[in-house]
Amino acid sequence: MKKGFVIVLLLTVVLISCRKRTEAPVLKSVLVGSEWRVNKFNIAGTDYALLYRGMKFVFNADSSMKITDGAATYDGKWEADESARTFTMLIKSTRYEFTLMSTEWDIYLKTPNQVQFQDDLYSPNQQLWFGKW
Repeated sequence: MKKGFVIVLLLTVVLISCRKRTEAPVLKSVLVGSEWRVNKFNIAGTDYALLYRGMKFVFNADSSMKITDGAATYDGKWEADESARTFTMLIKSTRYEFTLMSTEWDIYLKTPNQVQFQDDLYSPNQQLWFGKW
């Protein structure tokens, strides 16, 4: 009885360990085709997400992007480098909130409904999270 249990247990462990791991989706396929909002924008413990309330971010397949706030539209460019795990945004505006986020970010998490970026280069805890609108 014990011998049969051990064999079943070993087979279960082998089968589970042989399962193919699910790869994270490519960032471009996650971003393009949806509208996004800023859920969190933290710099050194201060959350700036309120600056982006009501703004919609649209990332296009040609690496262009548009941001609308209800009154105006802003253009920009974005680039994702999956091998380096980086994401860069350059927004054509002198508005303070766009200057803050126009930089290179490390890709931290990407799911179909949320993407998270971080940057520890200049600020010890800089995070930017987008959620689907």
